[in-house]
Amino acid sequence: MKTLIKPENGWHFNAVNASTDGLQDFRIEDMAADLQHLAPALWDLLDSLLTATRPWTASSSPDGGDEWLEDPDIDESPDVIPSQPKDKASRRKALLTISSSQKCNMLGSVMGVFLHACNTPSKVIQALAHMGISISVNTVEKAVTSLSKETRSKLRALGQTFLASYAYDNFDINFSTSSSTIEKSSDTLTHLTSGDVIKLEHGVTQEDLQCSDILWERSRLNPNADPSKIPRNMEAIINLLKQGGIGQPENQAKATGHMDMDSDDDSNGDGNSNEEWCDADVKDIVDFVVLIHGDLGTSERVQSILERRAPERSRWNRYQFVVFVMGLFHLKMACADAIWRIFLEKTRARLDENSLMRLAAIYRSKETGKLGSGPGFRRMHEVIREIGTALRLDCWRVEAQKRRSSCNSLEALAETKLPYSQIVEMSHALARNGYVADDTLYGLREQPSAVRDQQKENTSLMHKYMLLYEEISYGMNHGDIGRVETAFPSWILIFKAVGKNKYANAMEKFLTDVHFVFPEGLRRAVRYNILVNPTGKEGKFRGVDWVVELNNLFTKFTHGGSSSNYTKDRVILESPLIDVFRSCTENIERNLHLTDLTRRHSPPDLSKTYKALRDYMKTEGTNEYRAGRPTQYVITNAIDVGWANYLSNLDNTEDTDEILSDRNKPTAEDLGAED
Repeated sequence: MKTLIKPENGWHFNAVNASTDGLQDFRIEDMAADLQHLAPALWDLLDSLLTATRPWTASSSPDGGDEWLEDPDIDESPDVIPSQPKDKASRRKALLTISSSQKCNMLGSVMGVFLHACNTPSKVIQALAHMGISISVNTVEKAVTSLSKETRSKLRALGQTFLASYAYDNFDINFSTSSSTIEKSSDTLTHLTSGDVIKLEHGVTQEDLQCSDILWERSRLNPNADPSKIPRNMEAIINLLKQGGIGQPENQAKATGHMDMDSDDDSNGDGNSNEEWCDADVKDIVDFVVLIHGDLGTSERVQSILERRAPERSRWNRYQFVVFVMGLFHLKMACADAIWRIFLEKTRARLDENSLMRLAAIYRSKETGKLGSGPGFRRMHEVIREIGTALRLDCWRVEAQKRRSSCNSLEALAETKLPYSQIVEMSHALARNGYVADDTLYGLREQPSAVRDQQKENTSLMHKYMLLYEEISYGMNHGDIGRVETAFPSWILIFKAVGKNKYANAMEKFLTDVHFVFPEGLRRAVRYNILVNPTGKEGKFRGVDWVVELNNLFTKFTHGGSSSNYTKDRVILESPLIDVFRSCTENIERNLHLTDLTRRHSPPDLSKTYKALRDYMKTEGTNEYRAGRPTQYVITNAIDVGWANYLSNLDNTEDTDEILSDRNKPTAEDLGAED
C-alpha cells in the first residue's frame, strides 16, 4: 500500500496545480490495476473480503446457523450478489487506497470537482470530505482557480495555431440581492459577452487562411479596389441555383472551449501595428483570416466596425483579417418564425377548417393562445414537424385512393404490399400532382371562384414551406452544407416577403462571399466548419451559435456559483470550465456506473396524434380537390412576393425582425428541439 501511494505512481492531486488532463483521464480501473500489479498479495486478500461468490448458507456457520433461520426479521432468501462484482470490488479497493493517505486523493479530487459542478451545498461537500470521499471546500476552490488558469492557457495556445475560429454572443444575468445598499444598487442586471474557441477541423491548414490581403483586394470596403473583382450579387444567386451539395462530412466530434466572460463595455482603442517589429521567423497574424461566428446582432456589430475602420492605412487597424460567418441555428429560428408569420400571425388566417391553427388545435387545444401570440422556436418547430408529417401521410392516402378505390387508408395501402419500385413512382407523383405548390399556382388562382379550391391552394403552400423547413433542418442536422445552401435562395425570398430583410441580406452576403470572394482554401474552411458535431454522432450537427447559446445557459443556470457565491466575478472565473465540469461529471458517472441520469426525455409516441390528424384531414379533405371551396384568408405566395421585392430593390422597407429582443433569445427548450 505504501508503494502504491507514492507520488511517482500518479495518484496524488495538487489543487494549486490542478490539471484538466488528470481529471478527465482518471479511471478507477487504472487504480485497481496498479494495486494488483504492485501488491498482488494485498489484492488477493481484498478480493476475498470484498467479492462474494455465493450467498450465506446455514452450513457456513460453525453452529449450524439455526438461530438465523428462525429470526422473522431475516428474509428467507438472502440477497443475491448483483452482476459485475469485480467492478464493485475495484471501487472499494480504490476507496481504501485513498483512505490510507491524504495526499493520494485523485478520486476525492475528481469527486470534489464533480460535487462543485453539480452545485452541491458546501455543508455536504465538507461532510464527505471528513468521510474521506471528497476533498475539502477550500481545496475545491483552489482547484477551480487552477483549472480556470490552465484552460485559459490551452485556449490561448489553440488560438496561436491560427487553426481556430471564434464565436461571440451577448447575454444578460440578473444578480439579485436580498437587500439594496449604496454599493449594490437596485439595477442588478449585468450585460456580459461570452466567447468560444472552436478548432477548425476537416483538414484546414494555415495556408488556407493566409489570404487576408486577397480578401481586402476584393472587398467592397476597399476604396482602391478594382471594380472588376467585386462580384455581383444577382449573378451569384442565379449561379447558386445550379450548385450541388458537397456531401455529408465525417461525424467528427468538434473540439470547443469556452472563453472568459467579459463585460459588454469593450474598449475601442485603435492599437498600433507592430509589423516593423516582427521577426523574420515570426508569422504576422494580420496575414491570416480569423473566422468570427455569431448571430445577426453580432454580425451588425462586426460589420459596423469594419465599415468604420475601412479608411485606416494599417491592416491591423482596419481589421481586414476578420471574416464573419453567420450562425445557422438563429437562421433556423428565423425560418420557423417566417412560417408563423405566414400562417398564424393574421387572425383571419386561422379561421379555415384546414388552417394551420385548426390542425394544431386538434392536439394542442390549450396552446392556441400561445401559438397565435408568440409560440417560441421549439413549439413552432414541433408544430411544423408534426403537422407537416401528417399532411404528407394524408397525401399518400389520397394518391393511393386515386389509383385504387379500395385503398381508403394507409393501412389498406400497406396491405397491398406494393413493390419498392411502385412506391418510388408514387413518391414522384406526389411531388408532381399538385399537392405541393409550384409554378401552376398562379394560374389556378386566376380561375373562377366556382372552380377554385382555395383551401387546397393554401394547403399546397403549407406543404411547400414546411418541406423547405425540413430541407434546411435535415441538411443542418447531417452536416450537409451544400443541401443547406441550395435552400438559401428560397428562404431569402421568403424573408424578403415577411419583413425579415436583415436575414435575407445576411444570407445573400454569405453566399456571395463564400462562392465568389473567398479563395478555395478559405471557402472550404468556412463551409466545412460552419456546422459542428459536439457529440460525434450521426445526425447531431449543430450551428456554432447553438454551442454558444448552450454554454451561456450552463453559465447562467448551472455553473458560476449559487446563492451568495453567484456573482459576476464567480461567473467569469468558472466560464472557461464548462467543458471541464461536463467531462468530470461524465467521468464520475462512468467510474461509479451511475445510470438513468439524463435530462433528455424519451421521444414522445405520436402514433395516436398522427392518427387523429389524419382522421381529421380525411374528413375535411385537406389534400383533396373540392371545387368552389372558399377560404377566409388567401395565403400569399411568399416566394413570388419576395422575388418582386428583390427585383424592386426594396431594401429600405421596414424590417420587422427584432433580432435583439428577449422574444427571440433561445431558451433551454429551444436548444433541445432536435433531441
